[in-house]
Amino acid sequence: MRPTAHNVPTMFDRLKERLSLAGKPASTGPSLAQRLPDYPPYQAPHVGWGKGISVAAAHENLAYFRAVLPQRLAHVGALVMTDAGIDIAPALAAPRELGPDLATQLNAWAGRRWPALHEARLGNTGAWLDSPRQGPDIVWSMVMDVAIVLGELICRANTDWRWDLDLSAENLKDKMASARRVVLLADAVGTMPWPFVDDVEGAVARRLIQIDRANDRVTHMDPWRRLVDEGQRGVAMEAWRS
Repeated sequence: MRPTAHNVPTMFDRLKERLSLAGKPASTGPSLAQRLPDYPPYQAPHVGWGKGISVAAAHENLAYFRAVLPQRLAHVGALVMTDAGIDIAPALAAPRELGPDLATQLNAWAGRRWPALHEARLGNTGAWLDSPRQGPDIVWSMVMDVAIVLGELICRANTDWRWDLDLSAENLKDKMASARRVVLLADAVGTMPWPFVDDVEGAVARRLIQIDRANDRVTHMDPWRRLVDEGQRGVAMEAWRS
Protein backbone atom coordinates (compact mmCIF):
# COMPACT_ATOMS: atom_id res chain seq x y z
CA MET A 1 0.00 0.00 0.00
CA ARG A 2 1.30 3.41 -0.93
CA PRO A 3 1.66 5.81 2.00
CA THR A 4 -0.98 8.49 2.44
CA ALA A 5 -1.08 11.60 4.55
CA HIS A 6 -2.76 9.54 7.27
CA ASN A 7 -0.22 6.70 7.57
CA VAL A 8 3.12 8.39 6.87
CA PRO A 9 5.01 8.79 10.18
CA THR A 10 5.85 12.39 10.89
CA MET A 11 9.01 13.68 12.56
CA PHE A 12 6.92 14.25 15.70
CA ASP A 13 5.72 10.63 15.65
CA ARG A 14 9.29 9.36 15.43
CA LEU A 15 10.37 11.64 18.26
CA LYS A 16 7.55 10.36 20.48
CA GLU A 17 8.55 6.78 19.69
CA ARG A 18 12.19 7.43 20.61
CA LEU A 19 11.25 9.14 23.85
CA SER A 20 8.94 6.26 24.73
CA LEU A 21 11.71 3.73 24.14
CA ALA A 22 14.22 5.82 26.09
CA GLY A 23 11.95 5.78 29.13
CA LYS A 24 11.79 2.00 29.31
CA PRO A 25 14.01 0.15 31.81
CA ALA A 26 17.34 -0.91 30.38
CA SER A 27 17.21 -4.28 32.09
CA THR A 28 14.55 -6.60 33.44
CA GLY A 29 17.06 -8.80 35.25
CA PRO A 30 17.51 -9.17 39.01
CA SER A 31 18.34 -6.12 41.08
CA LEU A 32 21.78 -5.84 42.63
CA ALA A 33 20.20 -6.50 46.02
CA GLN A 34 18.84 -9.78 44.64
CA ARG A 35 22.25 -10.79 43.32
CA LEU A 36 24.25 -10.05 46.49
CA PRO A 37 23.02 -12.91 48.73
CA ASP A 38 24.92 -15.29 46.42
CA TYR A 39 28.06 -13.15 46.44
CA PRO A 40 31.09 -14.90 48.03
CA PRO A 41 31.98 -13.17 51.33
CA TYR A 42 35.36 -11.64 52.04
CA GLN A 43 36.25 -13.49 55.25
CA ALA A 44 39.31 -11.93 56.83
CA PRO A 45 40.38 -13.80 59.97
CA HIS A 46 39.84 -10.76 62.22
CA VAL A 47 37.13 -8.09 62.26
CA GLY A 48 38.05 -4.63 63.42
CA TRP A 49 40.56 -1.84 63.03
CA GLY A 50 42.83 0.46 65.02
CA LYS A 51 43.22 -0.48 68.67
CA GLY A 52 40.42 -2.99 68.25
CA ILE A 53 42.85 -5.52 66.78
CA SER A 54 46.47 -6.35 67.51
CA VAL A 55 49.33 -5.79 65.07
CA ALA A 56 49.66 -9.57 64.76
CA ALA A 57 45.97 -9.86 63.85
CA ALA A 58 46.36 -7.07 61.31
CA HIS A 59 49.22 -8.97 59.67
CA GLU A 60 47.02 -12.06 59.47
CA ASN A 61 44.38 -9.96 57.73
CA LEU A 62 47.00 -8.72 55.28
CA ALA A 63 48.17 -12.27 54.55
CA TYR A 64 44.57 -13.29 53.86
CA PHE A 65 44.08 -10.27 51.60
CA ARG A 66 47.14 -11.10 49.51
CA ALA A 67 46.16 -14.77 49.27
CA VAL A 68 42.61 -14.14 48.01
CA LEU A 69 43.20 -11.05 45.86
CA PRO A 70 42.98 -12.93 42.51
CA GLN A 71 39.73 -14.64 43.56
CA ARG A 72 38.23 -11.36 44.76
CA LEU A 73 38.96 -9.75 41.38
CA ALA A 74 37.24 -12.70 39.71
CA HIS A 75 34.18 -12.40 41.98
CA VAL A 76 33.66 -8.69 41.48
CA GLY A 77 34.49 -8.95 37.79
CA ALA A 78 31.71 -11.50 37.34
CA LEU A 79 29.30 -9.33 39.35
CA VAL A 80 29.79 -6.11 37.40
CA MET A 81 29.76 -7.97 34.08
CA THR A 82 26.45 -9.63 34.92
CA ASP A 83 24.88 -6.56 36.53
CA ALA A 84 26.17 -3.82 34.25
CA GLY A 85 28.06 -5.33 31.32
CA ILE A 86 31.36 -3.92 32.62
CA ASP A 87 34.49 -5.91 31.74
CA ILE A 88 37.30 -5.13 34.19
CA ALA A 89 39.92 -7.34 32.51
CA PRO A 90 41.13 -4.95 29.77
CA ALA A 91 41.78 -2.13 32.25
CA LEU A 92 43.61 -4.42 34.65
CA ALA A 93 45.83 -5.50 31.75
CA ALA A 94 46.41 -1.90 30.60
CA PRO A 95 45.75 0.15 33.74
CA ARG A 96 47.44 3.38 32.70
CA GLU A 97 45.60 3.57 29.40
CA LEU A 98 42.20 2.20 30.46
CA GLY A 99 42.12 2.42 34.26
CA PRO A 100 40.59 5.90 34.69
CA ASP A 101 37.80 5.06 32.26
CA LEU A 102 37.00 1.87 34.16
CA ALA A 103 36.87 3.88 37.39
CA THR A 104 34.33 6.20 35.74
CA GLN A 105 32.24 3.21 34.63
CA LEU A 106 32.25 1.74 38.13
CA ASN A 107 31.35 5.09 39.68
CA ALA A 108 28.42 5.48 37.29
CA TRP A 109 27.30 1.92 38.06
CA ALA A 110 27.38 2.69 41.78
CA GLY A 111 25.34 5.81 41.16
CA ARG A 112 22.67 3.79 39.35
CA ARG A 113 22.57 0.60 41.37
CA TRP A 114 23.80 1.30 44.89
CA PRO A 115 20.99 3.59 46.11
CA ALA A 116 18.69 0.55 46.33
CA LEU A 117 21.24 -1.14 48.63
CA HIS A 118 21.18 1.61 51.23
CA GLU A 119 19.73 0.95 54.67
CA ALA A 120 19.72 3.30 57.64
CA ARG A 121 21.95 0.91 59.58
CA LEU A 122 24.64 1.18 56.87
CA GLY A 123 24.82 4.95 57.01
CA ASN A 124 27.77 5.28 59.37
CA THR A 125 31.45 4.42 59.33
CA GLY A 126 31.20 1.99 62.23
CA ALA A 127 28.78 -0.23 60.32
CA TRP A 128 31.52 -0.76 57.74
CA LEU A 129 34.62 -0.93 59.96
CA ASP A 130 33.12 -3.44 62.40
CA SER A 131 31.32 -5.55 59.82
CA PRO A 132 31.90 -9.30 59.29
CA ARG A 133 31.11 -8.66 55.59
CA GLN A 134 28.74 -11.60 55.25
CA GLY A 135 25.08 -12.43 55.71
CA PRO A 136 23.12 -9.18 56.06
CA ASP A 137 26.44 -7.31 55.67
CA ILE A 138 27.50 -8.95 52.40
CA VAL A 139 27.42 -5.54 50.72
CA TRP A 140 30.70 -4.69 52.47
CA SER A 141 32.38 -7.63 50.71
CA MET A 142 31.34 -6.06 47.42
CA VAL A 143 32.69 -2.71 48.63
CA MET A 144 36.03 -4.30 49.50
CA ASP A 145 36.25 -5.94 46.09
CA VAL A 146 35.47 -2.74 44.18
CA ALA A 147 38.25 -1.13 46.24
CA ILE A 148 40.59 -3.94 45.22
CA VAL A 149 39.88 -3.22 41.55
CA LEU A 150 40.56 0.50 41.97
CA GLY A 151 43.68 -0.17 44.02
CA GLU A 152 45.01 -2.61 41.44
CA LEU A 153 44.48 -0.01 38.72
CA ILE A 154 46.72 2.28 40.76
CA CYS A 155 49.52 -0.03 41.85
CA ARG A 156 49.78 -1.87 38.52
CA ALA A 157 50.42 1.49 36.86
CA ASN A 158 52.61 2.94 39.61
CA THR A 159 54.82 0.47 41.46
CA ASP A 160 55.58 3.00 44.19
CA TRP A 161 52.30 1.78 45.69
CA ARG A 162 51.76 -1.62 47.31
CA TRP A 163 49.07 -3.28 49.40
CA ASP A 164 50.19 -3.12 53.03
CA LEU A 165 49.11 -2.09 56.53
CA ASP A 166 48.82 1.38 57.96
CA LEU A 167 50.90 0.90 61.11
CA SER A 168 51.45 4.59 61.76
CA ALA A 169 51.47 5.31 65.50
CA GLU A 170 50.10 8.79 64.77
CA ASN A 171 47.19 7.46 62.74
CA LEU A 172 46.45 4.95 65.49
CA LYS A 173 46.52 7.69 68.12
CA ASP A 174 44.30 9.93 65.99
CA LYS A 175 41.81 7.07 65.47
CA MET A 176 42.15 7.24 61.70
CA ALA A 177 39.97 4.65 59.97
CA SER A 178 43.00 3.38 58.06
CA ALA A 179 44.87 2.35 61.24
CA ARG A 180 45.88 -1.33 61.21
CA ARG A 181 43.88 -1.95 58.04
CA VAL A 182 44.92 -3.00 54.53
CA VAL A 183 45.60 0.11 52.43
CA LEU A 184 47.78 1.21 49.56
CA LEU A 185 51.13 2.29 50.97
CA ALA A 186 54.08 4.09 49.38
CA ASP A 187 57.44 4.70 51.03
CA ALA A 188 58.32 8.17 52.27
CA VAL A 189 60.19 10.35 49.79
CA GLY A 190 62.15 13.57 50.10
CA THR A 191 61.34 15.43 53.30
CA MET A 192 58.18 13.41 53.98
CA PRO A 193 58.85 11.65 57.31
CA TRP A 194 56.31 8.81 57.01
CA PRO A 195 54.80 6.56 54.32
CA PHE A 196 51.96 7.70 52.11
CA VAL A 197 48.60 6.06 52.83
CA ASP A 198 45.76 5.72 50.34
CA ASP A 199 42.70 4.16 51.99
CA VAL A 200 40.97 2.98 48.82
CA GLU A 201 38.41 0.85 50.65
CA GLY A 202 37.52 3.86 52.76
CA ALA A 203 36.85 5.90 49.62
CA VAL A 204 34.54 3.21 48.25
CA ALA A 205 32.80 2.65 51.59
CA ARG A 206 32.00 6.35 51.91
CA ARG A 207 30.24 6.13 48.55
CA LEU A 208 27.73 3.66 50.01
CA ILE A 209 27.52 5.33 53.42
CA GLN A 210 26.56 8.66 51.82
CA ILE A 211 24.56 7.28 48.89
CA ASP A 212 21.25 8.57 50.25
CA ARG A 213 22.57 12.09 50.78
CA ALA A 214 24.91 12.96 47.94
CA ASN A 215 24.56 10.41 45.17
CA ASP A 216 23.84 12.71 42.23
CA ARG A 217 26.56 15.17 43.19
CA VAL A 218 29.17 12.48 43.83
CA THR A 219 28.30 10.59 40.65
CA HIS A 220 28.85 13.80 38.70
CA MET A 221 32.14 14.56 40.51
CA ASP A 222 33.48 11.09 39.58
CA PRO A 223 35.79 10.74 42.61
CA TRP A 224 36.97 7.23 41.74
CA ARG A 225 38.42 8.43 38.44
CA ARG A 226 40.32 11.14 40.29
CA LEU A 227 41.48 8.58 42.87
CA VAL A 228 42.88 6.30 40.17
CA ASP A 229 44.32 9.07 38.02
CA GLU A 230 46.13 10.82 40.89
CA GLY A 231 47.31 7.52 42.34
CA GLN A 232 48.75 6.41 39.02
CA ARG A 233 50.54 9.73 38.58
CA GLY A 234 51.86 9.72 42.15
CA VAL A 235 50.47 13.15 42.88
CA ALA A 236 50.73 12.66 46.65
CA MET A 237 54.45 11.91 46.43
CA GLU A 238 55.42 14.38 43.73
CA ALA A 239 55.25 17.45 45.97
CA TRP A 240 57.79 15.90 48.35
CA ARG A 241 60.39 14.76 45.82
CA SER A 242 62.23 18.07 45.47
